[in-house]
Amino acid sequence: MVTTHVFIAVSLDGYIARQDGDIDWLLQRDDPTEDHGYAAFIADKD
Repeated sequence: MVTTHVFIAVSLDGYIARQDGDIDWLLQRDDPTEDHGYAAFIADKD
């Protein structure tokens, strides 16, 4: 059996991209050094 784990940022409306496919909001971060929980998420993945 294959198991998939994903770590995806979504906006409050539940979408990853805008209607035109733009993801510029995702690239504009207040603190680029913040991992937003990614280290904890990936720590137990093989």
